[in-house]
Amino acid sequence: MRIIIAPAKKMIVDTDSFAVDGLPQFLEQTERLKAALRSMSPRELQALWKCNETIAKLNVERLEQMPVRPAGVPWAVLRTELEETARLLAPGLEAEISVPGQGAVVIDHGIFLTAAENLIGNGARFGRRTLTISLTREGDLLSLSVADDGPGFPDQLLQSGPKPFGKLEENAEHFGMGLYTSGLLCRKHGGSLRLENRGGAAAVAVFQIFSQP
Repeated sequence: MRIIIAPAKKMIVDTDSFAVDGLPQFLEQTERLKAALRSMSPRELQALWKCNETIAKLNVERLEQMPVRPAGVPWAVLRTELEETARLLAPGLEAEISVPGQGAVVIDHGIFLTAAENLIGNGARFGRRTLTISLTREGDLLSLSVADDGPGFPDQLLQSGPKPFGKLEENAEHFGMGLYTSGLLCRKHGGSLRLENRGGAAAVAVFQIFSQP
């Protein structure tokens, strides 16, 4: 069996022909696929879909329009997931991770994990010895900071920010690790992505915290 992933040029929504009598059978697997697509940069998505830039941009816009689904997530779960992600993506680096202790936070779990994987993967690629991951809450904002001890972000990236389908003249790999997608997801979650150099590269993803699921 071969599974082909390809974008459709036109989507037709039909809400009248069939009555809804249940949820799709493979909903969980679809959520995992959606999270994987969200973690990819526009160039990576275009390569996966094997389509031209116009169609790729159209389908990136569809990813942007997917709804946010908030749910309560315990801090302990987020710590475990950050530790596991760092262990898998940065096995050669010493990871220093700090997360609040008790309680839970209401966020879109999938959006948070996708952004975290992108930032940790980017830091793992350029870090030399250590990776510092910090999760903090200030009021209704959740901040995830990932800092490495590598060469830092290129000046062009700091000045203009990551762009879809763009290309940096210097150290282009930093762009290719999904920074644009991470920024997109942060904004979708009511936050932002900040890039800076602190000896090495530091990315701070900010998410709006919901009052209830």
